[in-house]
Amino acid sequence: MAKTEAKKGRQGLGTVHAKPGGAKSPAEIEARLRAMIDSFDGFIYICSRDYRIEYMNERLIARTGRDGTGELCYRVLHERDEICPWCINERVFKGETVHWEIQSPKDRRWYSIVNTPIFNPDGTLSKQALIRDISDAKRTEGDLNHALDRLEHEVEIRTAELQIKNRQLMEEIAERKRAEEALAASEERYRSVIDNVGIGISLISPDMEILALNRQMRTWYPGIDAAQRPVCHRAFNDPPREEICPWCPTAMTLRDGQVHESVTETPSGEGVRNFRVVSSPVLDKDGRVTAAIEMVDDITEHRRAQQAVADSEARYRTIFETTGTATMIVEEDMTISMVNAEFVKESGFSKAEIEGKRRWTEFIHEDDLEQMKAYHVQRRIAPESVPRSYEVRFRDRGGRVRSVTMTVSLIPGTRKSVASLMDITVRKQAEERIKESERFLADVINFLPDATFVIDGDGKVIAWNRAIEEMTGIPASEMIGKGNYEHAIPFYGERRPILIDLALKPDRRYEGTYVSTERGETVLIGEAYMPALKGGDVYLHGTASVLRDSAGNVIGAIESIRDITERRRMEEALRRREEDLEVKSRNLEEMNTALRVLLKHREEDKSELEEKILSNVKKLVVPYVEKLRKSRLTDEQASYVEILEDHLQDILSPFLRNLGTRHLNLTPKEIQVASLIREGKTSKDIAEVLGVSARAVDFHRDNIRIKLGIKNKKANLRSYLLSSF
Repeated sequence: MAKTEAKKGRQGLGTVHAKPGGAKSPAEIEARLRAMIDSFDGFIYICSRDYRIEYMNERLIARTGRDGTGELCYRVLHERDEICPWCINERVFKGETVHWEIQSPKDRRWYSIVNTPIFNPDGTLSKQALIRDISDAKRTEGDLNHALDRLEHEVEIRTAELQIKNRQLMEEIAERKRAEEALAASEERYRSVIDNVGIGISLISPDMEILALNRQMRTWYPGIDAAQRPVCHRAFNDPPREEICPWCPTAMTLRDGQVHESVTETPSGEGVRNFRVVSSPVLDKDGRVTAAIEMVDDITEHRRAQQAVADSEARYRTIFETTGTATMIVEEDMTISMVNAEFVKESGFSKAEIEGKRRWTEFIHEDDLEQMKAYHVQRRIAPESVPRSYEVRFRDRGGRVRSVTMTVSLIPGTRKSVASLMDITVRKQAEERIKESERFLADVINFLPDATFVIDGDGKVIAWNRAIEEMTGIPASEMIGKGNYEHAIPFYGERRPILIDLALKPDRRYEGTYVSTERGETVLIGEAYMPALKGGDVYLHGTASVLRDSAGNVIGAIESIRDITERRRMEEALRRREEDLEVKSRNLEEMNTALRVLLKHREEDKSELEEKILSNVKKLVVPYVEKLRKSRLTDEQASYVEILEDHLQDILSPFLRNLGTRHLNLTPKEIQVASLIREGKTSKDIAEVLGVSARAVDFHRDNIRIKLGIKNKKANLRSYLLSSF
């Protein structure tokens, strides 16, 4: 993974490491730091976790109008009374370096911000912010988009002009029948221009046959012989198409005589190429369409990826070279005989002021003149010995100097040359900015809290930061530029592929030597035991990622390493604790099973005891109570018998309730009747025992049968009760 976490320790503006043999005094170091800060063309401030500003550079003080040290950052910088909703302090104080852009609500300007955590000597954490004003770059981006729209409009205008010129040319050829020699020279001249224009041009007949191809088209399709007049939709597609392409602008031009444009999806082997095709009609003197001219530009790469602004501008200049590139025709004596509208625009002179009156040397910077003159002469002696394209400085009417790429070719059969100029000033400036960015990124890597190093595509170390110096004891001066797995020796004591090399070139043999590995789409993560590392007996966690350029080509890899020895020890202790808990848990489960068995046996014993008590009381006690109640008793004795019956009922009622609960919630009276039926009592006997009528007992018998579900069934009630209760 590309993102790294913060490391404990102070890393900020105040950290400077002098080179061996070049010790500096504290005053010199402070002066150098001050100069570095003052030379930064943006704003710098440092704030604490509670949003208090701890430092502001002079540019930021000038912008805010005061030194806000000690005050709240959101009040000083944005004049807010509460924390900014876009604040990323939480991420920074977790150790993350955050790159982001914002349009300030205060002045509506765009800023690029890099926030990094700073670990102070006292253990506290601060946030450092490097802020650069990118409003001009944003505005330039908008201007480039506007320029692109303008170029597209100019192409449309130029296309219309070409149509008019095309008709005029065909009429002149038909009417004047130019001399064969002049026609041949003119054809050769125009063929040279067409072959060097940088885009593909083809001539297509009304039957969709290829009549002619320029150099670029022949380069794209070397297997096509225009003399054979192949059908275009078969020849240009791989595999060939038997019908006209649905997007074909040429077919539309041949039908209606108008200019058409489209972007194709042309099969090419196993892939698809995208071409921007502009089709214009070729008319005879009667206005009939006799052919169509295709101007073709391969825009496949443009569609696959967005390039930088300067590359985008250069690409569009190539696409629209016929109208958007300054071009001139130069005579042998260096006089400019012809220029296009773009050259007029770039130079600041009119055509009348240039053509036949000025030399190209007037537009070239004096420091480039001698070399350019030598090329001019040598090109007419041995053209192959002179470069076709080179960079020069171009001076316009106002004296403004710009960097341009000049492409020059001799017109065959003449001593004249055609030269096109492309402004690369923006690209030059972008290259300078890239160099500055590379220097800045090198500083960032050097101050990363995690041990980090970078290798190029050949495996040579190109960055070795301070944290990895401390981890390995190897200074950067001894490691930078080394290859042949030199970077593996501090960790393994031998030359071998390690995580960063395996990210570039997987190898299962070496990946298997790690404790664990996890491979993502572009990232390889691994943990390893390192007994050979300085200090010995440590576990390291590494994250390696492939580095690519803007075109997607692999150019190297980066790896960040962190010591996780303490974490591994804690994980091992936790694992042992979990094993102990698992053993105890199994023991508890076994005890719970035994308790459940004992409880079940207890319930069964309890039920059996209840049944025995109920049965014994009814057999051994109740009959005698009934006999007493039927004998001649005094009132006092009858009262005692009644009390005895009530107490027996109270004693037996819990058992009888259990009986009723198990069997459809019988009423207390129904439980008494059911119990007497089980004992073999008749309805008459039960009536005498309960002191009710025989009809009442029969009523209870019917209810009991209904609740037991044996109503209207040939089932003996007493037998059923004996088997169920």
